[in-house]
Amino acid sequence: MSLFKRILGSELVDLGICSDFPLINAVLLNLQEGKIFQDDSGSVFVCHKAGFSELLLSNGNANTLRHFLDFLISEKDVPQYFHIYNATDKLAEACAGQTDNFNLKVRTRIQLVVDRGDLQYSKHLPQSFYKSPINKSNINYLDAFDLALGSKFWNSCTDFLESGFGNYVHEQSPDTPASICYSACIANGVAEIDVATLPPYRQRGLAKIAVSGFMELCNNNHIRSNWDCFSDNIESIQTARSLGFKTIKEYLFLSIFKNKKETKYEN
Repeated sequence: MSLFKRILGSELVDLGICSDFPLINAVLLNLQEGKIFQDDSGSVFVCHKAGFSELLLSNGNANTLRHFLDFLISEKDVPQYFHIYNATDKLAEACAGQTDNFNLKVRTRIQLVVDRGDLQYSKHLPQSFYKSPINKSNINYLDAFDLALGSKFWNSCTDFLESGFGNYVHEQSPDTPASICYSACIANGVAEIDVATLPPYRQRGLAKIAVSGFMELCNNNHIRSNWDCFSDNIESIQTARSLGFKTIKEYLFLSIFKNKKETKYEN
């Protein structure tokens, strides 16, 4: 039987193994919290503490997938609710067959990137709005977005302020935020973009301004950025493309609840 065992990310990094997804690389590089498992067939499962995961180096045969599903079901260190990036059709089909163990949702996401020369900045702020970098003096105002900046991805607010960056659009007072764009992680010189706009301020172009400010910070720090969203999130895709981002990949994204069929899904 193929058994998954905990390993250190350094064991894989030394072999040049990495992911297309910054959150997975952040775990491999021990920049953010998560767990890594490997079985004797060479398959590697990486799970970020926020529940985003990926199965790497799997040969995809039925026997390997069966043991992988057994591992997901029984392993307590795999969260009750988690996501799998870049799933193969075979993995999605195998998970779909586990109706007694999984409540499964299969969706597609797209990954977009931008070359520095293709960036189309949006710098015009509507009257009475301002843009500020996230710092120690204003980070508490951003609780209004309910993003858990210091815990969902990063280890603390201090960790974010020291190793990440972002900016937000607000009304005249900095304690009235409207839209935010920040790095969920930075790994291998790539920042994972996270964007949010509070409901009263949507449909006003503020997200595009927040992202533009973030992209300027990326360029100043010689960091590339990764935009990742559901393929049916037309507004997000339009914002990304209006700034010069281009799609490089469309992939299957699995959301799994273990043994909790009654629980509703969240985005």
